[in-house]
Amino acid sequence: MINRSLKLTNVKKVEEGIFIKKLIQLTWWKSLSNFLKIKRFKNEIRIAKYLSEQPLKFFVVPFIYKTDNSSFLQMKKITGQYLKNTIEIVPIKNIALGLLEFNHYNYSSIFSNYTKYFQSFFYSPLLSCARSVIFSSFIKKNIKIYLLFNLLKISMRNIKQNRSVLVHADLINIQNSFYCSNNLLGLIDFGQARFTNKWVLLDICDLAVD
Repeated sequence: MINRSLKLTNVKKVEEGIFIKKLIQLTWWKSLSNFLKIKRFKNEIRIAKYLSEQPLKFFVVPFIYKTDNSSFLQMKKITGQYLKNTIEIVPIKNIALGLLEFNHYNYSSIFSNYTKYFQSFFYSPLLSCARSVIFSSFIKKNIKIYLLFNLLKISMRNIKQNRSVLVHADLINIQNSFYCSNNLLGLIDFGQARFTNKWVLLDICDLAVD
């Protein structure tokens, strides 16, 4: 459950099944340089708290016991196994319905239309995908060029839709998605979540990558 991409948070088990995720205390100059990452953690708290209070039908999130809305959240562990590690036959319909509900849920009470528009305008996973390809040691040079070329084509051909959706954007991380005992999709760690009107299939693509 530790957010490896931000490295600004740590997760500590306080008792059986209950964890606290905290923002690491930073010096002023580090806080300044990591302003956007700190803002992401605050957005993660907003999303997690909001979803934990909603009557979700097709996916589950950790129940939030306590939070100060800025630097920590105390949450209940999801019971289940990592989705990509499960040896059972997972009902694809259940996973698809869970992702669809998460992506298209009504977040208007916690995010303004300006925020949605701003993130949709600037967000693209192309750079992170390209970085992964470039620094992968097991991909040969000529294949890297081919993959980067195709990433560029995908970016240029992306068709916008009118309505922005919230994508998790970090489901390629095996620790962020679960197959729960009630046959539902479980999701945690919303620090990378973004609104987008172009990359609406990003989460499905991430889950499809072994």
